[in-house]
Amino acid sequence: MMPIRHRPPPTALLFFVVVFTIALMVSPFDSIPLLPWTVGVSSLLMVITAIALRTTARWGRSLMIVAVSIFIAHVAITAKYGDPIADHELLTWLAEDRQHAEIEIRVLGGPIAHDRGIAFDAELLDIDIDDDDRLTNSPPRVRVFYPTDELPLCSRLPLPGDRGTTWARIERFAPQNTPWRTSHRRLMKGRGYVAQISIQEPLTFHESSETSPSLRLERVLSTQRLGLERRIAHHIEGDARALAIAMLTGSRGELTPELREPFNITSTGHILAISGLHFGVIAALIAVVIKLFMDRFPRLYRRWPRRALIGSITLLFLLIYLLAIGAPVSARRAFGMTALVIAFLSFSPWRLSPLSALAATAGALLVFRPSMVIEPGYQLSVTATAGIVLFLRFRPNALGPPDLVEPEPEPRIQRWRRQLLTFVGLSCSATIATWPILLRMTGELPLAGLWTNLWVTPLVSTILFPLLVAGALASLICPPVAELLLYLATQGLLGIRSVLDVVAYAPGSVIRWGTPHPIEFVGLFVAVAIAVVGGLRNRAMITALLTALLVATPAVVVDIFAGPTTRIDFIYVGQGDATLIEFSDGTTVLIDGGGQPVGADPGLRQVVPYLRHRGIRRLDAVVLTHGDYDHYGGLFATIRPFRPRRFYFDSDEDNRRVRQLRAAMKDAGTKLEPVTGRAIIATDDVDLHLYRPDLSQANANDRSLITSFSYAGAGVVLPGDLEAEGEEWLVDHLPGPSALLKAPHHGSNTSSTPRILDHLRPAVAVASAGRHNRFGHPHPQVVERYDSRAIDLFRTDQQGAIVVTIDDAGVLRVETTR
Repeated sequence: MMPIRHRPPPTALLFFVVVFTIALMVSPFDSIPLLPWTVGVSSLLMVITAIALRTTARWGRSLMIVAVSIFIAHVAITAKYGDPIADHELLTWLAEDRQHAEIEIRVLGGPIAHDRGIAFDAELLDIDIDDDDRLTNSPPRVRVFYPTDELPLCSRLPLPGDRGTTWARIERFAPQNTPWRTSHRRLMKGRGYVAQISIQEPLTFHESSETSPSLRLERVLSTQRLGLERRIAHHIEGDARALAIAMLTGSRGELTPELREPFNITSTGHILAISGLHFGVIAALIAVVIKLFMDRFPRLYRRWPRRALIGSITLLFLLIYLLAIGAPVSARRAFGMTALVIAFLSFSPWRLSPLSALAATAGALLVFRPSMVIEPGYQLSVTATAGIVLFLRFRPNALGPPDLVEPEPEPRIQRWRRQLLTFVGLSCSATIATWPILLRMTGELPLAGLWTNLWVTPLVSTILFPLLVAGALASLICPPVAELLLYLATQGLLGIRSVLDVVAYAPGSVIRWGTPHPIEFVGLFVAVAIAVVGGLRNRAMITALLTALLVATPAVVVDIFAGPTTRIDFIYVGQGDATLIEFSDGTTVLIDGGGQPVGADPGLRQVVPYLRHRGIRRLDAVVLTHGDYDHYGGLFATIRPFRPRRFYFDSDEDNRRVRQLRAAMKDAGTKLEPVTGRAIIATDDVDLHLYRPDLSQANANDRSLITSFSYAGAGVVLPGDLEAEGEEWLVDHLPGPSALLKAPHHGSNTSSTPRILDHLRPAVAVASAGRHNRFGHPHPQVVERYDSRAIDLFRTDQQGAIVVTIDDAGVLRVETTR
C-alpha cells in the first residue's frame, strides 16, 4: 500500500514564491526600493501560514489574524520613521564625496585578513571636524579597512569592544556600475552598514570600561577564530592556507578571484564557503552516530521522544563545533539555517512536510533579516535545497524506498543502483534549480555543474571537509597530525581546482546566454520547475525545454525585428579604459581592458563578467591602444574565456608586460597584428580604421592607437590617451565631424583641446574615469570646454557603464547605469 505523502501548504508556498521572485527581479536595480519591513512581514506571514495550515481551523485563523495585525503595525512604523540607514545624517554629510577626518570608533567584529590589510566592523562614535560633532543620531555601523601594506600595524589586532581614534577617509559604498549586478552599496545597506572607512594613520586604542555582554562574547569568539587562523597559517601557506581558512572560519579575504574562478564557472563555488551544506553533512554524520548509539538503549526513548532526543544532541554538538571554530558570521548563518530545519523536523508538534519546513525556515531567516532576500548566497541556498526537496517528493517510483517498490527484500545490486540514481537525481536537481539565479548573476548556464557536482560535492563534503575539521581540532592537541591532515585536505582541494580549471574552459561547459530578458528569466524558472517537479523524467525534461523555448520566443522575435544597430559599451573599470564595440553583423571588438597594478584585477572583476552578460562567445579583435597598465592589465583575463581571433597593438611598443601579453595571445591561437601606420578591421557594413600617429619623439600617450569608424553616417572616434600633440596629428589626418567622441586621456587637462573639439564637433562625448580617482579626471576645465560647446558629456565615474547605440538611421541613443 502506497503511503500518503503530505502536500505542501499552497498558501505558504505562494507567499514564498511571490516574495522570492520579486526579490530576484528587483535586486540588481538600485532605483527600485526593497522595503525591508514588507519582506520581513511577508516572510512572517509565510512562516505562520506554513504552521497554521497544519493545525485546527480555529488556531489557523487566530494565527493569521495576529500575522495581519503585525503587518499593519510594521507598515505604520515604516511610514512614520522611514529607513534609518537611508535617512542617517552621516549619508547627508557625505553625499557622493570622500571626506577625511579624525574619528573615534568602537570595534564590533573581529578582523578578517585580506591581501592588502585587514577589515573589521565598527561603530562610528565621533567625527572631529573643526571641533564640530557631526553625529547626533545613533552611532552608525561602518566597515573599516586597515591597509597593513601601507601602514605599520598597531600594537595589536583590533578586537570587539576596543575603542580607538585615528585619521581616516570616510565614504559611501560603491553605487551600481553595471546594469545587472546588485551594487555593493545596496548589499551593505541590507547588512546594516552606513559607510566605509579606510584608516590613514595607525589606530590608537583607549581603555573602555563600557563593554556589553554581547561584545565580550564576540571578543572571546573572535579571539578563538584568530587563534585557529594563526594555527592554520603555521602549518600551511599560500592558496592552501586561503582555502583552509575560508572553509573553516568563513574568512574569504585571501581567496583571490583567480583561485575562485574555476569553481564559480563550474557551479561548485559553494564548497569554498561555510554553508548549510557543510553543516548539514556534519549534522547528518552526528545524527547517524547518535542514532546507532541510542538504539542500544531503547529505554531512553520511553522518557524522551526519539526525534527530539536525537535532534537535541545533534544541535548540541553542532553548537560545540560552531564555538570551536570561533563562530564566524557565515558559520552562524549556516548554523541558524541548519538549526531551524532540525527544530522544525524534531520539535514541531505538527509533522511538517520537507517543503513546508523549507518554506518556514527560509521565511524565519527573512523575518530576522529581510534584506537577506537579495543576497546571492541565500537565493542559491534556498533554490538548491528546494530542488533537492522537490526531487525527493516527486522522484520516479523506481527510486523510492524499497517498501514502495517491492515487498520482498531488495537485491544488493539493485539497491546500489537505486541509491546511485537517487544521488544523481538529487545532485542534478539541486544544480538545475540554481540555473535561473546563476544566469541572472553571470549570464551563463553552467552545464559543467551537472557532472562536476556529482564528484566534487561528495568528495569535499565526506572526505576533504571532515579532514579540515579534524586538522583544525587536532591543531590544539597534536600539531604534527594537524599539519598532515590540513596538508592532505588542501592538496586535495588544489587538485580539484586544477581539474576544474580544465573543465571550466572546455567546449560545452557553459551556455553563454547573456543577461536574460525578464520574459526569458520567467520562462527558465518555469522550465526548471517543470523539470524538477517532474522528477527529471524524459517527458518532464522535454516539456521543460519546450516551455523555455515557447516563453523565450517573443524576446528573440523582438530582437530579430528590432533592426540593425551598432552598439558601443564603455565598461566601468575604475580609472582606466575598456570599450566593447558590437557591429550589426555580430563582429565584436574590445579596445583596451582596464587594469591596476595593485588590488583586484578589473579584467577579471569587470570586463570578463560584462562580456559574459552581453553573451559574447568569442572576440573577433582586441585592440591595445598603448602600453599603460590601466589599458592592458585587464586583457590577460579575457584570453581563455573569449579566445580573441586577432590582437592589434603598436608595433613599436616594447613594454615587458605587453610582450608577455602578446606571448599569451599567441599561445592561445590569436593572430598578432602589429600596427605600423594604419590597419583596417573589416565587417559586412563598416570598416573600422586604426591609426598610429607618426610622432616618434612624442610621449607614449600621444602615440596611442586611434580607432575611427562611421555607421549610418554617424562617425565615432576613440582616441585612446592622446594629449595635445597627438590631438594635433588627429586633426590633420582624420576628417570631421564625428557624432561620438571618447574624451582623450580620461578627460585630463592636457587633452580635449579646443581645436579637436571644434574639428570633430561631437554631439556626445564619454569620459572613462574612476570614481574618486586621484588624478581628478575629468578635469573641471575640460568639462567646461564640452559644456560651452553644447556637447553632452557622459562620465563613467558618475554614471557607471555607458552604452551608446547607433541605429540604421544614424541616430544615437545613450543609456547609463545610474
